[in-house]
Amino acid sequence: MTRKLIFSILSLYIILAFTACNSDKPEDQSTEVYSSAAVTAFSLQKNDKVLVGLDSVRFTIDLKKGLIYNADSLPRGTRVNRLLVNITSSASTAELTFRKYTGRDTTVNYLESTTDSIDFSHGPVQLKIVSADKTTSMTYSIKVNVHNMEPDSLYWTRAAVKNLPSSFNVPAAQKTVKQGDTFYCLTSNGEQYCLASTKQPEANWNLESVAFPFIPAVEEFSSNDDTFFILDNEGNLYKSGDKCNTWQKADGFQWINILGGYNGQALGVKRVGNDYYYTSYPAGVDTKVDSDFPVIGTSQLFEYSTKWSPAKQVIMAGGRNAEGKLVNTTWAYDGNKWANISTKRRICAAEGMCVVPYYTCSIDSTNWTVKKREVLLAFAGKIDDNTMNRDTYISLDLGFNWRKAGQLLQLPSTIPGMFGAQVFTCEKTMSTVSRSSDVWREIGETALPAWYVLPVAVSRSAQEISEWETPYIYMFGGMNSRYTLYNTIWRGAISRLEFKPIQ
Repeated sequence: MTRKLIFSILSLYIILAFTACNSDKPEDQSTEVYSSAAVTAFSLQKNDKVLVGLDSVRFTIDLKKGLIYNADSLPRGTRVNRLLVNITSSASTAELTFRKYTGRDTTVNYLESTTDSIDFSHGPVQLKIVSADKTTSMTYSIKVNVHNMEPDSLYWTRAAVKNLPSSFNVPAAQKTVKQGDTFYCLTSNGEQYCLASTKQPEANWNLESVAFPFIPAVEEFSSNDDTFFILDNEGNLYKSGDKCNTWQKADGFQWINILGGYNGQALGVKRVGNDYYYTSYPAGVDTKVDSDFPVIGTSQLFEYSTKWSPAKQVIMAGGRNAEGKLVNTTWAYDGNKWANISTKRRICAAEGMCVVPYYTCSIDSTNWTVKKREVLLAFAGKIDDNTMNRDTYISLDLGFNWRKAGQLLQLPSTIPGMFGAQVFTCEKTMSTVSRSSDVWREIGETALPAWYVLPVAVSRSAQEISEWETPYIYMFGGMNSRYTLYNTIWRGAISRLEFKPIQ
């Protein structure tokens, strides 16, 4: 059964909807101009001292706008001041005009000398093409884009934090869940309770007072597709099908915790005598847990579907087993059986870690285009000596194998050590004219290199695009080693994904 489960677990695909705007054809340019004065191919000549694979960089040619550019920027620090180019055209004249470091404009006749180097470091280079019959001409703007920040950094520092959505100035407890496309954040000041809801963490939250006919364990608040669940302070399971307005007792057994929602059920662990059992509501078959199964302190469950399995899958990591020992394992459930999918390469042993599906970007050096890859990120959590885990881990295969992520994916020192936070991804609309919201507080200090933080996201596009979507990570709450709640939401994104998309 475990083998069947392992092969049924595949990546959670995050789909980015990139949009672009095409301008109308300029009135003074005709189809005849496009054909007779067209550049049909453009590339850079091989120079391994500048960049291995430089001659493979893919360039886009926009005949309507007269633009030539590499959509996927070259690595930060690539020198573009002395490059040789290849231009394919049926032109009688091809003149390249560029600005040198002296500030003077220089013009090179490409047809007479293809070995003259071109300086792209001081802005776009102008290319004037005259048709073979010398009756038409067209001027192109050529840009060699180079990143001026590390594109695959997890960007936590610009307008990165705000308070939890609550009617209480200092909430004592919180738990955030997602039901359908709506986020719900339950907070308490110890005596009263507030339920906040929104479809977008950047937007305003709707705040409502809620009442319980019992003393709820706020940290056990959970949800499936259409029902909320929570435990009382004695471990009794309650459910609500009307947005927490009324509650009914759902199970006669005492639960240790609620692991999360799955396929119309609540999954959890209950204790009978000295034994612990996997359980679910509505009732399934209770099975005694494996000795290394984490009965408390796990990361939140996240759910996904694949075309290879009719059943949904859920996955979680970390926690403490029935003996109270911290575990460094990753567990998955397919509707029939829990299975430890960990190999020898694991996360650290910690409780209350954050595990979130996301993805990183890599360069295909054969043509210098960007490839996106689905990953899991794991961070935060409390380790045995009562200190907080400061390492971020990355998995390329849904938790089977983990390794420490690179420096730029690590949490900056401005985010305090914490455990028990909830983390989600949600698309945020980016804009060339947008400004930080007043409710988000800018954080100046950062443990990352100085070149990492920029005032605005840098575009890798030559097109006029005003809005695009970026998947952001949102981290709600979390506690310090004294079990005091942080009244914060942190957000971050891979910086490359903040860049304007391309046509």
